[in-house]
Amino acid sequence: PLVGRDLEQEALTDAVAGLTSRRGGVIIIEGDDGSGKSRLLDVAMDRCRSLGLPHHRIEFVPEAPIFSNILKLSRDMAKELGTRTPPELRQALQTFSEGRQTRGSSRYTLYDGAREALDTLMEGAPQVLLFDDLHEANARALEFIAYLVRTLIANDKKPLLVLATLRTKANPSADALAIGEDLGMEPQNI
Repeated sequence: PLVGRDLEQEALTDAVAGLTSRRGGVIIIEGDDGSGKSRLLDVAMDRCRSLGLPHHRIEFVPEAPIFSNILKLSRDMAKELGTRTPPELRQALQTFSEGRQTRGSSRYTLYDGAREALDTLMEGAPQVLLFDDLHEANARALEFIAYLVRTLIANDKKPLLVLATLRTKANPSADALAIGEDLGMEPQNI
């Protein structure tokens, strides 16, 4: 059991349950090393499972290849969608798997394709994205997360819940995202 984090557990449970009403949002779980952030994310993931809500979990690690987490999420969504995978995402995944040019338009094709795939998945059910150790994310991953939040949650009001753990003051770009910079909305920080 998770001890001493009852309010945080309640906030996460409420946010996940809110998806059944097709409300999305962003929750940032802040704390120091060893404070139970990842365990709270596990609680949220267990709640998703118990409600039958589709979810994807990404753990950021130091010095991971720049697009590795974005590609993992994109491949997982493409696998889930099968023949319904957006052509743009299929093309981007092919480009990255072949090691061709991965700057500029290729990056944005990947972002747009992943966004479209997530939008397609939300036609069937709300979705939950869980990001562990956001403070370890590189600038491209943070840009991608901000893009998804801004376009799908803030602008389009889609039933997407983004949950992330963050050790504050470890990555200024992640700290900026945690206060809502470039999101078009204010996340809930717990």
